[in-house]
Amino acid sequence: MEPIPGPTSPKGSSAPSKLPAVLTRLTSWLLLCLLALILVGCNSNEVVIGGKERTKQYSTVVSLAPSATDFLLVRFQAANVLKGVTDVDDSPLVKDKIRVVKNTKLDAEALTALKPDLIVYDSQLWTEQALAPAKATGAEMVDINVQSLDAYIEKSYELAKKFGNELSASEYLDVIDSARSSVRGNLGTLAKPKVTLLLVSNGYMVAGSKSMAADLIRNAQGEFIGPDSVRYETVNVEWLLQNQPDIIFVLGEGADKVLADPRLAPVSAVKTQNVFNINETQMSRYTAIDRLITSIGSRVVEWAKKNQGN
Repeated sequence: MEPIPGPTSPKGSSAPSKLPAVLTRLTSWLLLCLLALILVGCNSNEVVIGGKERTKQYSTVVSLAPSATDFLLVRFQAANVLKGVTDVDDSPLVKDKIRVVKNTKLDAEALTALKPDLIVYDSQLWTEQALAPAKATGAEMVDINVQSLDAYIEKSYELAKKFGNELSASEYLDVIDSARSSVRGNLGTLAKPKVTLLLVSNGYMVAGSKSMAADLIRNAQGEFIGPDSVRYETVNVEWLLQNQPDIIFVLGEGADKVLADPRLAPVSAVKTQNVFNINETQMSRYTAIDRLITSIGSRVVEWAKKNQGN
């Protein structure tokens, strides 16, 4: 049988084979496919990995509460689209923003002129009647009133999706989870102290047991004691004498006043000098929840270790 002629090389005839031709055609085909994909990619819209492309972009956002402002600025880097804030917002990032809340009242004219497409507010601070001018703008309304850490996490994801910052939000929520897991691990099986949170002015007000502050203390492994409320409620000295908190946190300043009040001398926390100021901005604006849990938790664990076996 006559051999099949093969390609000629300087050394003579090569072994008969169709494989090199097949490889050449395959390589050419792959290169053409790759070129086509590149050309399509250059002329298509951005591909969103892991989900659907966002259909709405927010360009004019208004905040009706300092906690909402810090939420947007710190957690979602929204300073570029945040156009309106309150007159008590003090971040350097909002010094040039329009003040749409003045003396706790909504400036309807300023708000209407901004034509917002998203308004973020806290329903604890506004009645439905007071919010009417905001709703009249037709902007999307988002309430950030949360009374638990779980609700905070859920609201964080909701806002993160609107601003395209799911990744950074998830990273921060992981930090929070790590903080509470660390405190839980440090406490172990030790007894939890009774903890309360006071607001000191002319008298004493105690954070309600249904408030965000109370839930943060519980996540820091304290056994929170307070009235059945979502707000701070006025209490008398007898309430503190009766409930005997082991640790007292004071919002802002005022720990020294509690320690110096002779009427509170019999209270466990006062007798053991376990009365501490706590950062008001962090607690009321939710800007550093991980640090709050860590700092509160360190006091809780310290107390538990000192009182182990008692």
